[in-house]
Amino acid sequence: MFTIFSTQDVYVFDVGQKSNAAPNGNSDANIYIEDTDMKRNDTILSYTPGIETINAELIQRPMFMEKGGKLEEEYNDDFTDNVTQMTLGFKFFYIPPTING
Repeated sequence: MFTIFSTQDVYVFDVGQKSNAAPNGNSDANIYIEDTDMKRNDTILSYTPGIETINAELIQRPMFMEKGGKLEEEYNDDFTDNVTQMTLGFKFFYIPPTING
């Protein structure tokens, strides 16, 4: 399981994942946003096994991640494949706080 916490309100518009080898047919994963009440409010990816590089562009519908929320991935690995490293990254934008109202 991988988790990235947010320290402010943001809108996620791109998520990517890269593994150092192709997962075999018994591995799968889910990437989603969870709010501060530990409830899923957006599923970004729920994908089938065997994909080494994933990229989800969400610019048409950015997903809101509140302060204290988290971007989470549940990866069910099959230890018989050659995957030993994974990198998860995401891009986001935010609206800075308004000064003096």
